[in-house]
This record gives sequence, structure tokens and C-alpha cells, in this order.
Amino acid sequence: MTIRSNSHLVTPNYNLWGLADSNKEAVKVEPLTEAQLEPFIALSQTLIDLAAFRLSKSGHCQYYRGTDNNSKHIAWLRFVPKGQEDTYTGEHITFLWSIDNKNLIAMNHFTDDMIGTQRVTHQQALETAMAFIKKHAPDMIQTAQAPQIGTESPENRITLEIPAMVDHAELQWVGPHSEPVKIEGEDKTSTGIKVKFRMPRLGLWMWCIVNDKNEVMTFEREVFWDFDAMQRHTQMWLYNPWLRAQAL
Repeated sequence: MTIRSNSHLVTPNYNLWGLADSNKEAVKVEPLTEAQLEPFIALSQTLIDLAAFRLSKSGHCQYYRGTDNNSKHIAWLRFVPKGQEDTYTGEHITFLWSIDNKNLIAMNHFTDDMIGTQRVTHQQALETAMAFIKKHAPDMIQTAQAPQIGTESPENRITLEIPAMVDHAELQWVGPHSEPVKIEGEDKTSTGIKVKFRMPRLGLWMWCIVNDKNEVMTFEREVFWDFDAMQRHTQMWLYNPWLRAQAL
């Protein structure tokens, strides 16, 4: 059974969000050598054609997963278009890879060609998100088929009254998502459909954002959310405003 409702809006406070347990080391970036970076660059290129991009920022970082789970050690790679400065406002492609097992932890494909003003259907977004997760996070979803969640206006969220188990993930809701971005000095809004899952074994969250071309532009997994404070504690290495707020 599904409940159709307008989306609730939580406005991020980038000065306070993503700071783990207030440990000063939480936003520390340690350098990676060229040899250490090489396999992660190669992995990134298997997901997205990076020929027109350059590596702008990189490093060894922490990825906080709450007090019940150990933090992960991740490789942070941020690419921007060649010939452009990285001002933490415009286009970028960012990857987070687990240093221990080289699994994909997060990705943001935030470029002009990926940004649209329309939305695919909720069902299309769900099927696209699950196909992506099967390929890049098979420990979460391997063979499960996408449940039929019905149709709804793109401006509304479909929330499952009883979350649907899809292998080791729990589908919670599918709904609209918008995010501001500056492209060549022009303010634009990236519009898509967010597909949100809970990871019950860890008590953490996972999601994809699907654009109007029915492609995954954002993927994140193992995110810790504090419902008492209504804020995210996992670092936000994909997000321009957070990087600016942390002076990284």
C-alpha cells in the first residue's frame, strides 16, 4: 500500500551537518599519492567518461556511519571541466570509493548535460535506481524486481506505508528532488526523482537521484541520519555548499 503526499522539506544547515560526532578529524583530508589514486581514477572512468574533465581535489577522508558502525576510510575524487576553476559552485563529478575494498560509496554527476527541468515517472526512477544498485552495490540488491508503486504527479512523493524489502534494502519512498547549481555563471536548478532506501542491517540510508534522461546522477549509501536533531551526521563530500562551509 502506498501513501501519496506532498514532499516535506528539510533545509540543510551546511555549517552543522556532516560533522560526524563533532570530531575535528571528521573533515580532515589526507593526501593520496599518485600510485594510490591510480586505481580509483580507473574505477571512476568505468562509470563516467572523464576525457573532458580534470582531477581537481582528492584525498583520504573519513565517512561517518553513526556510533553503531565504524567509520569508513574513503578515497575522495572530485573532477571539474578542463579549463574551469573549481569554485565549489559549478559543474563537477565526484566519487567516493572505499579504500578497503574499492566499493563505490557515493557518486555525484553534476554537469550541465545531466541537469533537466522535467522528471521521469516514479516507477521509472525506481527501476533505474534498482538497476544501478544491482550493478554498483550488489550487497544491497542482487535479484529483486522493482515493486509496482503506481503513478502520481511528479511534484508529489509516494511513501510506502509498509516499506518493501528488495533483497537487503528497504524501499521507503520515491519523490521529487531539486538542487541549485551554477553553470557558467548562470543559476540553474537540477531536478530529479529521489529513490530512498533504508539499510536495516546497519540502520543507515541509501538513495539514488534519477534525472529527466532516466539516468542516475547521484548515489549515496550508508548515510547516518539523526532523527532527533533532524540532520545528517555523515560527511557531505559530494556537496558544493558543504565543501564551502568547511573551507575545504
